[in-house]
Amino acid sequence: MHTREVFYKPGIEPPEKIIEGLAEVPRPLHAAGVRFSVAWRSLVFVVATLVCGYALYWSFQIYLETASFIHWFIIIAVLPVWLGFLPWWLISSYRSKLKSFNYCKNIYQNGVPAIGTINALTRFTGGVHDSHHSEHKWASLLFKARVDYTFTVDNTIKTGTALLREQSIDYLSMNDNVCVLYLPENPSDNMIYPIPGYEFFDYLEKK
Repeated sequence: MHTREVFYKPGIEPPEKIIEGLAEVPRPLHAAGVRFSVAWRSLVFVVATLVCGYALYWSFQIYLETASFIHWFIIIAVLPVWLGFLPWWLISSYRSKLKSFNYCKNIYQNGVPAIGTINALTRFTGGVHDSHHSEHKWASLLFKARVDYTFTVDNTIKTGTALLREQSIDYLSMNDNVCVLYLPENPSDNMIYPIPGYEFFDYLEKK
């Protein structure tokens, strides 16, 4: 999933120029690929149902004939994955992406710009985004980068954190100035701007 509007990576242009080019609120933003996301998730479940159904039928038939513990174990192991974990993951990941998009959409449409400063850039692998540091020289779709930044609202320092794909931070460095959008009524709702369209759907991951 991504946005129909095209956004480039942060750090390419100075924040002053970005702020100058921002449209008046409410700014339009539209999601693309939502139906495709529903379609491939449905297809995955259908295929998994066919595969798991055949595996369970085959294992059950052999178990009836031989009373094999291994085939009984296969039945017990496959059922919760097929009827429990898989649909949970397909639905929860979809809802998580929509939640992230709606969060970023609200900030983008109604947010006020400010100039922020990057305080930390950390690359990670795996699901523990606050402890596993990884050093390497190439950008990967599998790696995440945590971007910690601060900005000022009414002489008060506010903080923000973004978890972006590593390939999205090619032009960011420590102490760089970036454009930050925040909601005036609640500055804790903020985001780095711009970010690529697909990042709108992952911005809230682990936040």
